[in-house]
Amino acid sequence: MIKKCTPTCPHFRCAKKALIRTQQKRGGSQQVICTWANDLCSGSNCTFAYCEERALLPDGTCELELRRKPIKIREIEEEAKKEDLKMNEKVMKKVKKWEF
Repeated sequence: MIKKCTPTCPHFRCAKKALIRTQQKRGGSQQVICTWANDLCSGSNCTFAYCEERALLPDGTCELELRRKPIKIREIEEEAKKEDLKMNEKVMKKVKKWEF
C-alpha cells in the first residue's frame, strides 16, 4: 500500500509557515492546524506543502516510504527460476522439432 504524505510527518513543511502542531493530552494524537486557512491542514493537497527531504511526489505519495520497502531476494530468485524454466521449455520444443 502506498502511503500518502501527511502533515504529521517531521519533514512536512508549509511554504507560508502557517502550521501549528498541537498535541492532545489524553489521546496523544497530533493535530496540525493551518493558520493561513484557519482549518486543519489538508496535507499534500495544499498548494504550499513541501517536504524538507524533497520526497513529496506530485500525486501526494511519500518517496521515502517507497524507498523503505525491502527488496526480497527470494522473490527475485524465484522469478529468475521461472524465467529459466520458460526458456528451457522453449528450447526443448525447438530441439524436438529439429530431431525429426
